[in-house]
Amino acid sequence: MIKLNYPPGTKLYKLTVISEFTKTERSGRKRRFLQCECDCGKLHNLIASDFKKVKSCGCIRNTSGGNWKVPEYRMLRCAQKRARERNIEFNISVEDISIPEYCPLLNVKLSPMGTGDGFAPSLDRINPKLGYIKKNVWVISHRANQIKNDATIEELEKITYNFKQLLMEKTNEKLWME
Repeated sequence: MIKLNYPPGTKLYKLTVISEFTKTERSGRKRRFLQCECDCGKLHNLIASDFKKVKSCGCIRNTSGGNWKVPEYRMLRCAQKRARERNIEFNISVEDISIPEYCPLLNVKLSPMGTGDGFAPSLDRINPKLGYIKKNVWVISHRANQIKNDATIEELEKITYNFKQLLMEKTNEKLWME
């Protein structure tokens, strides 16, 4: 048997070697494989000679510094890009983004991101004069975020009532005095 270059426990990037095994190809050639565990928890088999080239089970492709499948992370990165483009303040983190079950302005159930129905969650600056800063962002429906353009009377009444409630709760915070 070929000498084991990567004993169990060897770690490189996000992969940790668990075991080694050999497979015989159709041509009769024997190839050495490593079974590895990725930091994300998935098991991944790879050709032993590729161990130094492979960084993860594939989860890095999906993350690029965070997980794009997580809506809060996607909202954060998109807001960060908009802040850079508009040269506005940005100091929030993913922990500052909380997606409620219902839109706080329209009282409609939020649908998953990417559905295109208008009720997907949307990160909003409460006071548009301020940037994406702590206590100035919340998640509302995409429809509520665009409502100023083409609202019905009923939608405006709901927003007016719910926004007044929010303002009454927040009047003591410095953020609202500016």
